[in-house]
Amino acid sequence: MESIDVLLKHIELFRKATKEKSRYWSWIDCNKAFIANAKITEEDQAKILFMYLASWGMLRNSFLLEYNYRILIPIVKLLNTPKYSILKNPEIDIIENNIDLLWELTIEIRKAFKEYHPDGPVSDTLTTKILMGTIGCTVAYDRYVIQTLREYKIASGNYGKRSILELCKYYKAHPELETIRQVIKKEDKIDYPPMKILDMGCWEDK
Repeated sequence: MESIDVLLKHIELFRKATKEKSRYWSWIDCNKAFIANAKITEEDQAKILFMYLASWGMLRNSFLLEYNYRILIPIVKLLNTPKYSILKNPEIDIIENNIDLLWELTIEIRKAFKEYHPDGPVSDTLTTKILMGTIGCTVAYDRYVIQTLREYKIASGNYGKRSILELCKYYKAHPELETIRQVIKKEDKIDYPPMKILDMGCWEDK
């Protein structure tokens, strides 16, 4: 099966599973808290981010289990910094043109966690889960995404500028992805950014 057929199949499966009371809806709640709700406090954003991470298994699989939502407040402040606003639910061209800024934000997020995780770097999975859930500027590099990227030679399975740019190239080479994005926006009233569409395409409920 061609890679694009696999991604479109996964997107439809994810679409069907996304109900308001399902864990899949947690991305929508989290993303809205950072994109659409200007009145929400940073403390509440941290709480919503913490719940989103919990719903995707990031508490039991990381040092976050030892803490509460308050350690995410510095991360929230970073994400709300005006210089990074261009990375909020960005179109593909925006990501390509601001890849260095995205990587800068990645590094700053890891630095902000250093106090709570001094023994080594914060995982790519946690870093990208945060970026995906809040401002939708990258796929979340968990094991299922990495497996799909490598198996179908879509992009490097290692999070970095090269892999992100390969994802951008893939998205532009397959207009079917933008088509399904617009269908979901019209029919489901959910405006997913391109990277979320790619993330859904690499998802499979196992």
